[in-house]
Amino acid sequence: MKKNFVVVVALLSILATMSLASTVNAENWGVSEGETYEWDVTEATEGFQNLYFYNGTSPDPVGLNVTTDDVVKFTIEKLNTSDISGQSCRGTLEIGNITVENIDQSSIAGDLYLGSWYTSFEPGLISSIDWDTVKTNADDNLWNHTESGKSITFTQETESTWEDTTWITSAEITYDKDTGLLSEGKTNVTTDIRIEPLMRSDVSLSTDSIIIVTAISLELVEEDEGTDWMLIGAVAVAIVVVGILIVLLKRR
Repeated sequence: MKKNFVVVVALLSILATMSLASTVNAENWGVSEGETYEWDVTEATEGFQNLYFYNGTSPDPVGLNVTTDDVVKFTIEKLNTSDISGQSCRGTLEIGNITVENIDQSSIAGDLYLGSWYTSFEPGLISSIDWDTVKTNADDNLWNHTESGKSITFTQETESTWEDTTWITSAEITYDKDTGLLSEGKTNVTTDIRIEPLMRSDVSLSTDSIIIVTAISLELVEEDEGTDWMLIGAVAVAIVVVGILIVLLKRR
């Protein structure tokens, strides 16, 4: 009876150790600091050469030039695991002709229209995996969402007017539910500019009506998962513990 009890305790120890090893990140996130992810630009219209990128670290916006077949990279440098907002996941973004440091997912969502700018739905390239809260934020900001297997997709089509400028935006963004990574994203923006919103030295905009249509599509570059050394180490420790217990039992 005593031997059976020891064996049961050993097995429970193995399960607990493996569970701890597989739970590396906080429950709100499926990614960790220091990781780098890449997305292929499967489509980028010429209009994306005339957009600005606001990185939050400079008073002047940066002119963005993204073309089809470019690769977008994002390295996580700071992740506040107790916060699920778009501001809590920050890092360095390499996109098109620019590299932006210390940028958060909210800013990325706004600049690439991967979310509702200046609202509570700003997933960007990497979302929290607290999907109940994310879906609630999406609902509050008039985004639709559907789930299929390990994927969740958010869609929205809106038309808005700001200072006599009409913006028509459509977006479809799909995330992996386990990691929170954007697996596919498609956005399209049509705007009828009747005013000169910004001054640029390389672009001359008149006050006449200008129609700009921009579209971009991103697809996550899948990488081999590689070896989970933490899990292997946990299993090795568990095996050693069980081995010691067996030896002790045999000596009794």
